[in-house]
Amino acid sequence: SVLIHLLIIAILFFLSILICTRFIPHGTGKDQLEKQTDTTDGSHAAWLNKRTISLAMIALCLAFVEGSANDWIPLAMVDGYQVSHSMSTVIYALFLCGMISGRLISGRLIDRFGRVLLLRVAIFSAAAGLLLVILKISLVVCMISIFLWGLGASLGFPLTISAAGDDSRYAVKRVSIVTLSGYTASLSGPPILGLLANEVGLLHAFIFVLFAICMAGIFTKAVAKPHSLHSH
Repeated sequence: SVLIHLLIIAILFFLSILICTRFIPHGTGKDQLEKQTDTTDGSHAAWLNKRTISLAMIALCLAFVEGSANDWIPLAMVDGYQVSHSMSTVIYALFLCGMISGRLISGRLIDRFGRVLLLRVAIFSAAAGLLLVILKISLVVCMISIFLWGLGASLGFPLTISAAGDDSRYAVKRVSIVTLSGYTASLSGPPILGLLANEVGLLHAFIFVLFAICMAGIFTKAVAKPHSLHSH
């Protein structure tokens, strides 16, 4: 049964974590420089500044975009495009292929074009893909658009985490804030979207997700490396 299946997996995960944590070197994650700065500075503004909040907003919006796709694409394909359940799974796999592709190729592209430009392109890709899905032009267009949606959604969370860790003095606190923001949206956003979908349908509810993508686009400058920010 599903209950026994998931229970066994949960126990195996728990045991794996319990065993692996014993082999983590002592002091991992601790930064002496950060400790010294915290004791001498004592100011919240040093790490909880406009850039940190902007990064948290990007993570919030794009984690919601990713989480909504993970939870609702298969059902949206069945309800909105009247495909079979097996076909809806294939279409969802296209989203995952877009996610994987984006994360595999992004490293070199970031080195060449920079974080800001690449994030803007990713946001545009996700917005265009999602808009075409909502417009319901055809199933073929939808499948291509789902891939673009995944491609665009793939970079939001990794780029914001990377940007939050730029300054090693405040990296732990900033990464914590950005991560908390992202996971909060990823876990709480899709259920809210489901409630909205009960009233207007899933495809129309995706307009709310499209709005979140556009919101993320407002804060893209925050992912620039610190020296780039100063140069502007």
